[in-house]
Amino acid sequence: MNSTSAVKKSVQQDLTSEVKFSTRDQIQLSLSLVGQKLMRAEITSIACPECLTELNLLKKSLKLHAEDFSQLPLPIGNHHSAILVRELILKIRNNWNFPYKEKELCHCRQVSTEIVDAAIVGGAHRVSEIAEKTMAGTACGTCRPVSQMLIDYRLDDD
Repeated sequence: MNSTSAVKKSVQQDLTSEVKFSTRDQIQLSLSLVGQKLMRAEITSIACPECLTELNLLKKSLKLHAEDFSQLPLPIGNHHSAILVRELILKIRNNWNFPYKEKELCHCRQVSTEIVDAAIVGGAHRVSEIAEKTMAGTACGTCRPVSQMLIDYRLDDD
Protein backbone atom coordinates (compact mmCIF):
# COMPACT_ATOMS: atom_id res chain seq x y z
CA MET A 1 0.00 0.00 0.00
CA ASN A 2 1.45 3.37 -0.92
CA SER A 3 1.23 6.43 1.33
CA THR A 4 -1.44 8.09 -0.85
CA SER A 5 -3.97 5.28 -0.34
CA ALA A 6 -3.21 5.21 3.40
CA VAL A 7 -4.02 8.93 3.58
CA LYS A 8 -7.30 8.45 1.67
CA LYS A 9 -8.43 5.74 4.08
CA SER A 10 -7.83 7.93 7.13
CA VAL A 11 -9.77 10.97 5.86
CA GLN A 12 -12.78 11.73 7.99
CA GLN A 13 -16.00 12.40 6.13
CA ASP A 14 -18.83 14.32 7.84
CA LEU A 15 -22.29 13.67 6.40
CA THR A 16 -25.73 15.02 7.27
CA SER A 17 -29.15 13.91 6.09
CA GLU A 18 -32.59 15.36 6.84
CA VAL A 19 -36.15 14.24 6.28
CA LYS A 20 -39.43 15.96 7.06
CA PHE A 21 -42.97 14.70 7.02
CA SER A 22 -45.38 17.59 7.08
CA THR A 23 -44.97 19.46 10.36
CA ARG A 24 -45.22 16.21 12.28
CA ASP A 25 -41.86 14.47 11.97
CA GLN A 26 -38.45 16.01 11.37
CA ILE A 27 -35.30 13.92 11.63
CA GLN A 28 -31.65 14.76 11.09
CA LEU A 29 -28.81 12.24 11.03
CA SER A 30 -25.20 13.41 11.21
CA LEU A 31 -22.32 10.98 10.85
CA SER A 32 -18.55 11.07 10.82
CA LEU A 33 -16.97 8.23 8.88
CA VAL A 34 -13.40 7.18 8.24
CA GLY A 35 -13.74 4.96 5.23
CA GLN A 36 -16.86 2.99 6.15
CA LYS A 37 -16.06 2.98 9.88
CA LEU A 38 -18.54 5.00 11.92
CA MET A 39 -16.73 7.38 14.26
CA ARG A 40 -19.70 9.47 15.44
CA ALA A 41 -23.46 9.44 14.97
CA GLU A 42 -25.98 12.01 16.10
CA ILE A 43 -29.72 11.86 15.58
CA THR A 44 -31.92 14.84 16.32
CA SER A 45 -35.66 14.68 15.91
CA ILE A 46 -39.08 16.07 16.51
CA ALA A 47 -41.12 12.96 15.94
CA CYS A 48 -44.15 10.93 16.84
CA PRO A 49 -43.79 7.88 19.13
CA GLU A 50 -43.71 5.51 16.14
CA CYS A 51 -40.78 7.39 14.60
CA LEU A 52 -38.98 7.51 17.95
CA THR A 53 -39.26 3.72 18.14
CA GLU A 54 -37.82 3.42 14.61
CA LEU A 55 -35.01 5.82 15.55
CA ASN A 56 -34.14 3.70 18.58
CA LEU A 57 -33.83 0.71 16.25
CA LEU A 58 -31.60 2.83 13.98
CA LYS A 59 -29.34 3.73 16.93
CA LYS A 60 -28.93 0.04 17.82
CA SER A 61 -28.24 -0.82 14.21
CA LEU A 62 -25.65 1.95 13.93
CA LYS A 63 -23.80 0.45 16.91
CA LEU A 64 -23.95 -3.04 15.41
CA HIS A 65 -22.60 -1.81 12.06
CA ALA A 66 -20.10 0.76 13.34
CA GLU A 67 -17.18 -1.06 11.72
CA ASP A 68 -18.81 -1.02 8.29
CA PHE A 69 -21.56 1.57 7.79
CA SER A 70 -22.21 0.27 4.27
CA GLN A 71 -23.72 -2.86 5.86
CA LEU A 72 -26.37 -0.88 7.76
CA PRO A 73 -29.71 -2.43 6.78
CA LEU A 74 -32.60 -0.31 5.60
CA PRO A 75 -35.78 -0.41 7.69
CA ILE A 76 -38.44 -2.77 6.39
CA GLY A 77 -42.10 -1.83 6.33
CA ASN A 78 -44.61 0.54 4.83
CA HIS A 79 -45.43 2.65 7.86
CA HIS A 80 -44.35 6.27 7.72
CA SER A 81 -41.53 5.87 10.23
CA ALA A 82 -39.80 3.11 8.22
CA ILE A 83 -40.30 5.10 5.01
CA LEU A 84 -38.72 8.21 6.55
CA VAL A 85 -35.74 6.41 8.10
CA ARG A 86 -35.16 4.55 4.82
CA GLU A 87 -35.03 7.94 3.05
CA LEU A 88 -32.69 9.30 5.73
CA ILE A 89 -30.22 6.45 5.26
CA LEU A 90 -30.42 6.50 1.46
CA LYS A 91 -29.77 10.26 1.45
CA ILE A 92 -26.72 9.98 3.70
CA ARG A 93 -25.38 7.19 1.46
CA ASN A 94 -26.03 9.44 -1.53
CA ASN A 95 -28.38 6.79 -2.95
CA TRP A 96 -31.59 8.79 -2.76
CA ASN A 97 -32.88 9.25 -6.27
CA PHE A 98 -36.49 10.35 -6.10
CA PRO A 99 -37.93 9.29 -9.47
CA TYR A 100 -40.00 12.38 -10.31
CA LYS A 101 -38.38 15.81 -10.45
CA GLU A 102 -41.30 18.06 -11.46
CA LYS A 103 -42.94 20.28 -8.83
CA GLU A 104 -46.44 19.57 -10.07
CA LEU A 105 -47.58 15.98 -10.49
CA CYS A 106 -51.21 16.46 -11.51
CA HIS A 107 -51.58 19.33 -13.95
CA CYS A 108 -55.36 19.04 -14.26
CA ARG A 109 -55.92 19.51 -10.53
CA GLN A 110 -52.69 21.43 -9.81
CA VAL A 111 -51.56 18.90 -7.21
CA SER A 112 -47.89 19.15 -6.30
CA THR A 113 -45.52 16.21 -6.20
CA GLU A 114 -44.84 17.08 -2.56
CA ILE A 115 -48.53 16.64 -1.66
CA VAL A 116 -48.71 13.27 -3.41
CA ASP A 117 -45.49 12.12 -1.78
CA ALA A 118 -46.76 13.18 1.66
CA ALA A 119 -49.93 11.17 1.02
CA ILE A 120 -47.82 8.10 0.23
CA VAL A 121 -45.70 8.53 3.36
CA GLY A 122 -48.93 9.06 5.29
CA GLY A 123 -50.40 5.75 4.16
CA ALA A 124 -51.91 6.16 0.68
CA HIS A 125 -50.32 3.12 -0.93
CA ARG A 126 -52.66 2.73 -3.91
CA VAL A 127 -53.29 5.16 -6.76
CA SER A 128 -56.98 5.22 -5.83
CA GLU A 129 -56.06 6.29 -2.27
CA ILE A 130 -53.85 9.07 -3.61
CA ALA A 131 -56.74 10.26 -5.79
CA GLU A 132 -59.08 10.18 -2.81
CA LYS A 133 -56.71 12.09 -0.50
CA THR A 134 -55.23 14.58 -2.97
CA MET A 135 -57.50 14.66 -6.06
CA ALA A 136 -54.43 13.81 -8.20
CA GLY A 137 -55.44 11.61 -11.12
CA THR A 138 -59.16 12.32 -10.90
CA ALA A 139 -59.46 14.26 -14.17
CA CYS A 140 -57.62 12.97 -17.24
CA GLY A 141 -55.67 10.31 -15.32
CA THR A 142 -52.36 10.69 -17.15
CA CYS A 143 -50.55 11.27 -13.84
CA ARG A 144 -51.70 7.95 -12.35
CA PRO A 145 -48.62 6.04 -13.64
CA VAL A 146 -46.38 8.64 -11.99
CA SER A 147 -48.28 8.20 -8.73
CA GLN A 148 -47.72 4.43 -9.01
CA MET A 149 -44.03 5.00 -9.72
CA LEU A 150 -43.73 7.08 -6.53
CA ILE A 151 -45.57 4.43 -4.50
CA ASP A 152 -43.22 1.76 -5.84
CA TYR A 153 -40.14 3.85 -5.03
CA ARG A 154 -41.28 4.72 -1.51
CA LEU A 155 -42.36 1.21 -0.58
CA ASP A 156 -39.35 -0.59 -2.01
CA ASP A 157 -37.67 -2.40 0.90
CA ASP A 158 -34.57 -3.45 -1.06
